[in-house]
Amino acid sequence: MQRTLTRSILVALSLVSAAIAIWAQFPHSFYEYFPGFRWHWVAMDGPFNEHLIRDYGGLNLALSVFLAGAAIAGTTSLARIGGLALLVFHGPHALYHLTHLHPFPPLDAVLIAVGTAGGPVVGLLVLAMPGRGAPPEPGTDEERGQRTVTRLILLLLGATGLATGSWAQFLPTSFYRDFPGVRSGWIMLDGPFNEHLTRDVGGMFLALAVLTIGAAVLGGIGAARLAAAGWLAFSVVHFAYHVAHLHVYQPFDQVLNVVGLAALLVLPLVALAVPARPAVAHGQ
Repeated sequence: MQRTLTRSILVALSLVSAAIAIWAQFPHSFYEYFPGFRWHWVAMDGPFNEHLIRDYGGLNLALSVFLAGAAIAGTTSLARIGGLALLVFHGPHALYHLTHLHPFPPLDAVLIAVGTAGGPVVGLLVLAMPGRGAPPEPGTDEERGQRTVTRLILLLLGATGLATGSWAQFLPTSFYRDFPGVRSGWIMLDGPFNEHLTRDVGGMFLALAVLTIGAAVLGGIGAARLAAAGWLAFSVVHFAYHVAHLHVYQPFDQVLNVVGLAALLVLPLVALAVPARPAVAHGQ
């Protein structure tokens, strides 16, 4: 079970991610005024791209759902998956910002350096924090297992997040120009290139992949449902944006977009709906 400090950190991080998620659904405001106490941190580092800002917000919503659920569930294993996901996002995020401080005034550069460098530290803290050692209660979500179909869905979603995130994080120009690969230009047709936002979206996809694959490896139904709920939260926001912006694509690409978007809605819904395997009785 989690210590009080671990749970408090998870709750605080969940609230921060939720606030970012909501604000990013007002993309012009987010672009101009983030982080609020200072202005233009996003606007000074690349052109406005509504698509990428809304995706970043939706992915933060997914992270918020998982972290909140992990805090409520109270298990050390879920906290550590969350800590690893935070580390996977914040490590490259800090590296990018520490090497791109030149557009900012001195005070903003210091604040950005301190804030982004603190992200990996928090992830490591959550990851390394020892639990209180209490075993799971018999018959709880931590003991009840995932059915094979649930685990396969999680692994498929995790692989999707891993592939998308790696491409956007490490080859942002290629991602912008060539995604999704079988066709090209899906990102390019819907806004100008912004390396900062592309890498941030990539980092968040990698974090979501860690949460999802971690849940599959952990094997409990509670972890599976948290990961699926996170994907569903992202997919609802993602679907709503794209169905309103299909006009930028050719008809065949419109169809492919809708099919892909629908799959990202249906898969987590199925994972949420599939019942757990019953817990094995103790002593058997």
